[in-house]
Amino acid sequence: MGRPLFQSLTRLGQSSRSKRRTARSGAVLAAAAITLGAPAHAQESVPVPAPESAPAVAPDSPPAPASEGAPSAPEPRLQLAGYGGYQFGGSAHASSIETQINEAASFGATVSYRIGHGAFAELAYSHQGTDISVDSPNLGTNVRDFDADYLTIGGMSQFDIPGTDLIRPIFAGSLGVSHFSADGRNYNYDDWYFLVILEGGVALRVNPNFGFRLRGRLLTTFLTTNSAIFCGSANGCTASFSGIGLFQGEFGGGAYVAF
Repeated sequence: MGRPLFQSLTRLGQSSRSKRRTARSGAVLAAAAITLGAPAHAQESVPVPAPESAPAVAPDSPPAPASEGAPSAPEPRLQLAGYGGYQFGGSAHASSIETQINEAASFGATVSYRIGHGAFAELAYSHQGTDISVDSPNLGTNVRDFDADYLTIGGMSQFDIPGTDLIRPIFAGSLGVSHFSADGRNYNYDDWYFLVILEGGVALRVNPNFGFRLRGRLLTTFLTTNSAIFCGSANGCTASFSGIGLFQGEFGGGAYVAF
């Protein structure tokens, strides 16, 4: 009986020691779990700022122009221009006498000063060297050398076209004087008259400092009362007029430089 009792006590001691080892192992594992889990928990609890991302750019959107918002360069104020053209018309009738200024080439120059956006004050000169035909019942047809000079001062406007700066329509008007002169055998002529010119056309801007200008002009010279043409001491006057207008047209163009 003593031996079985001893064996029972031995098994009971072994069981107690096994339970204590199991308990210590569980404590060690729990501590290890706490130690490993603590940093992960700490990392999860601290917010990490996300890196700032650059704004997305649409692939098809064009880049903004570099000059947007920058002040534009001022336009030049002074323009110097030279022109050539073809002038026609200019007939006058008085009683049975008809006078015709024959068509011919013309040339001239213009000085323009910008006084505002698209607005210019202009001083212009043009010349036509031609001849004049005078038909009368008594003397028949006489052809004389004839010079016409035109000096005017006025204004010109240029109009912008949306989307382009290459083409600018223009309109101008001016007042001045016409100087008619001629010399012939037994006749001479030299006189001044009041002049009005209307002009329309287009300016072609190659760049702000150079371009071309195409134009059409209507020239109206007001002949004074009892005007006479080709008068001589021996033969009297070939033609005379009384308060009428002399209308001429011109088409031409030229180039200009701006400063």
